[in-house]
Amino acid sequence: MAAGGGLVLAAMADVRFASTEARFTTTFLKRGLIAEHGTSWILPRLLGPGRALDLLFTSRMIDAAEAHRIGLVEHPAEPGELLQRAREYVELIARDAAPLTLAESKALVYRHLGMGYEEALTEADRIQWQALARPDASEGARALMERRAARFERLGTPAG
Repeated sequence: MAAGGGLVLAAMADVRFASTEARFTTTFLKRGLIAEHGTSWILPRLLGPGRALDLLFTSRMIDAAEAHRIGLVEHPAEPGELLQRAREYVELIARDAAPLTLAESKALVYRHLGMGYEEALTEADRIQWQALARPDASEGARALMERRAARFERLGTPAG
């Protein structure tokens, strides 16, 4: 069960996996507390204001199916399959994503949550032009043309 601060920790993850047996609750208001530890920031961004307020106001317990339906969990899995599903997800990203553009994309998503569209678009355009000038973009294009998996340079790996 993810309750109160445990729910906040789960919500702050980039992508959430949960056992189909998991349960979630906010509990703050039920205990005379505000939506603390960043809950008032992250829940509306994940769920929308109405769903976030519903969970905060009622402190009701939701199961993994509802958490998935409302956007709190991206990947529900049976308890015995949970670790394997998470591992496969990480392996997929490690195999297919260029590490530097993965890091830049994550930073952009979170930074752009606090920006207007025009400002975010301008920044994304600038960073995209920088990415196009790097070897990863050339390798990605070659891999597409040659119908093979891209072989991106790992972060911290010397070029050559």
